[in-house]
Amino acid sequence: MTEATTARRSVRRAATLASAAVLSLVAPVAAHAATAAPPSAVPQAAEPLPYDTAALEAAMAGAVAEEHVAVVGDVRGERGRWSGADGVRDLASGEPALARDRFRSASTTKMLTAVLALKAQEQGLWRLDTTVDDVAPGLLGTHGDTTVRELLSHTAGLPEYLPPLLVTEAGQDTSTERFLEILGQPREPQQLIDYGAGAPWTPRGEFVYSNTGFVVVGELLQRLTGQRLADLLERWVLVPAGMWRTSLPDGPELPADALTEYATVAGERVDLSAFDPTLFGAAGGLLTTTEDLNRFQRALGAGTLLGAGSVRMMQEPVATEPQEYGLGSYRLPDPCEPGAYLHGHDGASYGTWTVSYASADGRRSVTLAVTGRDLDTATPDLSAFNALIGEALLQTCGDDVTAPAARSGAPVAPVHDLVDGAPLPPRR
Repeated sequence: MTEATTARRSVRRAATLASAAVLSLVAPVAAHAATAAPPSAVPQAAEPLPYDTAALEAAMAGAVAEEHVAVVGDVRGERGRWSGADGVRDLASGEPALARDRFRSASTTKMLTAVLALKAQEQGLWRLDTTVDDVAPGLLGTHGDTTVRELLSHTAGLPEYLPPLLVTEAGQDTSTERFLEILGQPREPQQLIDYGAGAPWTPRGEFVYSNTGFVVVGELLQRLTGQRLADLLERWVLVPAGMWRTSLPDGPELPADALTEYATVAGERVDLSAFDPTLFGAAGGLLTTTEDLNRFQRALGAGTLLGAGSVRMMQEPVATEPQEYGLGSYRLPDPCEPGAYLHGHDGASYGTWTVSYASADGRRSVTLAVTGRDLDTATPDLSAFNALIGEALLQTCGDDVTAPAARSGAPVAPVHDLVDGAPLPPRR
């Protein structure tokens, strides 16, 4: 929201509140006065436009028709709140997906991990310039001078662990069965870190997206505080934000109200229920809902989780290519407010795409997820999902955007290639 728009709305809001206060004070006197103001003189707040639910539902149906299994979404803005779902929770049972269903949200976890790191700085436990060796000597071998800031901004040069893990453990067996076995094995952070740190490092200071860095941050936080990451997350983020249906599970079991994950592998749609989220850990192991992620966005923007300075530090870009990426958060132009930005993250487990974007104050937010990821195609067609994202974001604008004109251009906020699931090993 621009400063001018904010100022105008603040003036209108202040005028309305002031008028109401004056009326409440003079009402007893005015009742006996011949010059009492007529009812028409009392300022009336404009009713927000309703959501175009038909357009949102049609966009959801389009996302499912794009060979996805289910889609869930939660939209909050000047028109209030809307939530919806399409498709089925599980192909075997045919149960319809519900808006409040849980799902694996992958790299959106990075936003929460970054909040933990910044909260630790606010509490004086460390600084963003603290090095890995300051907390866990030897964890990264000869690269122990890597800082927390570099890890959170993907500028440490630390390689991604997923490709070497998949290639090494698959060996000559590139079958779907072996791939699923690898995904189902429990992992310790040190194992993931070793796979990443053992690969060739890239130049320090360059942006190279790496899940390994966030796994390192998670491990450092555990050693720093003496607490399990899941417990720390619950105390510092989930409870304050009211994210009652979010967790960082340590096993593959899903609750009954969770979307079953599916992926297309070698032309066949396979069930990923055995996937163990410890493969992603602090980088992408979150189980959540669209409602809870929007609650996170609102709590972050409202200053419930971090001080304003820490939020600015999190959202201020460190890198500008391929996205304007800060610390566990990237930004993109806000279609509702020229010159302003949306902040958030996307992600992809091996079976689910997720996006979560919000205005800087967290009052307008969109979180959407679809299950059924195509792992056979390096650049799958996500045009219908992107169209849903754009439709939802534009509808948070209230009456500030001329919808038909805005919808005539390119997608407002495409799904980026900042995802967890690495390409599969070559198949034979």
